[in-house]
Amino acid sequence: MTNAALQAGIDACGPGRPFNSIGGAIHELVRNTPYSVCNALSGHGIGRVFHQRPWIYHTRIPPPSSHLQFSISDSFLTVNEEPGMMRPGHCFTIEVWIFGRCHALVEVVS
Repeated sequence: MTNAALQAGIDACGPGRPFNSIGGAIHELVRNTPYSVCNALSGHGIGRVFHQRPWIYHTRIPPPSSHLQFSISDSFLTVNEEPGMMRPGHCFTIEVWIFGRCHALVEVVS
């Protein structure tokens, strides 16, 4: 499933396509399976700084914040609002993490 999710994200890439289409493609592949996508981690742009925009979210669900906890379910879906369109020369990662389906968010705080 992880390889298929990665390929769905890659297939969503191309000049003139929005960055947030990557998460939509991955979400559509995984949503009706016994798996879920980790929304606490994301891909990222690579440039002068290794971890920079664009943030490549792998779901339609926004990433968790320290003050917001929610259940991961289709009833909570919102649009991934990462702005921007892909252009030739953009360099970014797609780092999909797939888990067995879970409906509770667990944050590890160090």
